[in-house]
Amino acid sequence: MPRTLLLIALSAVLTACVFRPEIRQGNFLTDAKIAQVKPGMTPPQVEFLLGKVMMQDPFHPDRWDYVQYVNPNDGRPVENWHVVVYFKDGKVDHVEQLSTQNKDTQLQVPKVNDKTPIQDSAGP
Repeated sequence: MPRTLLLIALSAVLTACVFRPEIRQGNFLTDAKIAQVKPGMTPPQVEFLLGKVMMQDPFHPDRWDYVQYVNPNDGRPVENWHVVVYFKDGKVDHVEQLSTQNKDTQLQVPKVNDKTPIQDSAGP
């Protein structure tokens, strides 16, 4: 009986320590990327900067919606981004940045600053 209680208590503790991975959905958007989209750009140029369009309404083919959702699951606030690119005659007409929630806590992609040259592994 005491062993059963110990196992139940141990399983309860382990269940409470469950790892919750960060949830990222959509495109990785930043103000710098969005600012590079200029009127007159072609759809492939926009796709190069912002990535594949997340939502394209069949009733509004000249509107591309880019969405980013990040839930860090570690107590930091959830981030929501919504950017709309409007096209006219096959070129960017204007860009709207709709709701951006908790932009100041934007998670950054890690950068590698190590510029050490790679050693040649070939022998003499």
